[in-house]
This record gives sequence, structure tokens and C-alpha cells, in this order.
Amino acid sequence: MYESFDADFSPQLVWEEAPSALPAGLAEMEPGVDLGRLLAGLDLLALTSGDQVTVIAACRRMVSHYQALSYRAIWTLLSTELARDEDVGTALHLSTRAAQNEVNRAQGLERAQSVFEALLRGRINLYRAGVLIDRTCHLPDPDLVWVVSQVIIEAENLTASQIRVRVDRLCYLANPEEAKLRYGEAVRNRYVSVTGNEFGTATLEGRDLPPDRAQAAYKRLTRLARKLKRKGEERSIDQLRADLLLELLLGVGKAGKGGRRGLGR
Repeated sequence: MYESFDADFSPQLVWEEAPSALPAGLAEMEPGVDLGRLLAGLDLLALTSGDQVTVIAACRRMVSHYQALSYRAIWTLLSTELARDEDVGTALHLSTRAAQNEVNRAQGLERAQSVFEALLRGRINLYRAGVLIDRTCHLPDPDLVWVVSQVIIEAENLTASQIRVRVDRLCYLANPEEAKLRYGEAVRNRYVSVTGNEFGTATLEGRDLPPDRAQAAYKRLTRLARKLKRKGEERSIDQLRADLLLELLLGVGKAGKGGRRGLGR
């Protein structure tokens, strides 16, 4: 088999990707009918991996585009005198609460036009858009426009968490007094809840707690968990934190001793 080896053969050719089969400029195309037509006619199996990534991004731009149009349609419908929120729920087979959430999002996109435009052009996805409008919905229009304008330009290159942090800081800068009032109201409404999970487990959650005390409690659980870990405990830090939380609340065992009464591995 070695006798047929071609001395002029270049191994580099094996690793070179085939030329792109995508139409020129597809990666930069604005979402809309033309891009949709091109995407619908592609043979995905014939594309290189690089081209498939380009197609995925283009498809996501199209998704964002039509989501923006759907919310504009919801808002247009509700602008008529005869339409109600319930009509949205009926058309989309949504519960009353879910329909109200859709209406609120449509209203938020109308108030924050730059967010709507970014979604329409596929620059951001609906999750990022939701962060921008949900975290600013309490602001008066001038403050909302200012906060969004500071973030929207770079929003497509930020994660949702990064957007959330920046928006929250800007909301405080836009109206510090209002931010303090909102904080006080939220803390007054603090609560603890327990909900069931799909695996038969449960989630115990404290909401709207003072952040300094919540962080202090979490750090204490971490200190106790690491103390047990240094003593040879096999459970992970996450498992130890969870077990210690229940032990401390139920008064089971002794904090830091790692009792396992009623707890799983």
C-alpha cells in the first residue's frame, strides 16, 4: 500500500475545509424575507461545519425578527377598542397569567423602541430583550430611554447576566431615591417558599432578602462545608451546603459535624 504513495501529495490538503457553499454575504444579511428564502433552500448536510455555524446564527436572527413582529402584532391588536388581553390568551392557548406576561412584554418593547429595533434586526435575542425591558419597566419614559441607550449598542456582545448587572446599576444612577424605595418595598415583601421539582425533590427558596445577610449566610454555609471537606467528607461542597442548610434550620445534628439524618448522599 505504501508503493502507491504520491510524493507530491500535501497532507495539508486533508485538513483544508471545502470552499463555502453559502451565498456571499449571508452572515451579514438582515433578517427578513430574502434571508428566509435563502435559508429554506440550503442543503444543511452539504455544508461545512463553519458554514453550519453561520446558518445557525442566521436562523437565530430570523427567530428574533419574527418574535419582534409578533409582539408588534400583539400591541397593534390591543390598540383596537374591541381587543382584550384574553384574546391574546385564546389565540395562543395561554393561561391568563401567561397572556398577561405576553402583553406586558409587547408593551415594554413599544416603550423601549431601541430594544424592539435590536430584536427586529436580530442583534439580540428575546431573552436579552426581556432583561432590558423587565429591569427598566418601573422607570418613567425619559429614564428608561436613557438607561437602555447606555446598554443597547453593546448588548449583542453581552450575556444576559452582564446586561442585568449594567442595567441595574444604571437604574440606580438614573433615580437613586426611587431605587431605594423599591429596595425597601421588596425587602418588606420578603418571603420563603418551597416548591416541588420534577424528580420528586424540593426547592427551598428565600426571596427579596437583604443581600448582605443573604451573602453572609451563604458564606457561613460554605465555611462549614469546607471544614467538613478538610476532615475527609466525601460529599461535594454543594451537597454539604444543602445538607447543612437543612440541619441548621431543623436543628438536626450539630453545625459543622456533618450529621446526615434524613439526608441523601
